[in-house]
Amino acid sequence: MGTSQHLFITIYRISLLTRNLVSQDLKVVSAVRSELQLFDQHLDSLQPHPNPDQNTQAGCLHDTVTSELYRIACQIHVKRLLAQDTPDEDDNIQQLVISFINLLHQLPASSPSQNILSWPLVVAGYSAPTKGYQDIISAKLDQIQSEWRSDVFSKGAAFLRLKWKTDRGSVCASSGSITSWCRRALATQDYISAWHNCPVVMA
Repeated sequence: MGTSQHLFITIYRISLLTRNLVSQDLKVVSAVRSELQLFDQHLDSLQPHPNPDQNTQAGCLHDTVTSELYRIACQIHVKRLLAQDTPDEDDNIQQLVISFINLLHQLPASSPSQNILSWPLVVAGYSAPTKGYQDIISAKLDQIQSEWRSDVFSKGAAFLRLKWKTDRGSVCASSGSITSWCRRALATQDYISAWHNCPVVMA
């Protein structure tokens, strides 16, 4: 599993912090954001170099790719929690999603690692910037579900499709009377609330 086991612990620790991001105590929120920024820096330090080599033994390559998919998804999650105002328009998040999609193609459909990809796929799909990327994530969830027969993948796909449909149907309006902090708090609260209702493990 490469560094994936370490990343599972990181994801769990981050999940314990998120509930305090919507605290009314600004000192608590500030402390949590500082911890999340440290996690973001730590995830950056885990980035492999060079990129996975296609000539590497298959099992090792699968583990390396899976670990990197988890690392990228975890960083998307953290950056989304830290994002200012409009996370769906954050260039750093969008670039991470694109990197995730590109790397996803390196993991063969026959890889056993496919059956543990529910969390990273839904995280990346939640921030997928275009319908094209959304379709790739959706198709991958459907493909894994048909192979492994696990409801977590079909429920994850349904969760994302509802989110994307809502996004396309919503009309966003901004108000000059709403402060930057309030907009950020509302966006963060919506994201945390969504994850509390997300049918994937470690959400």
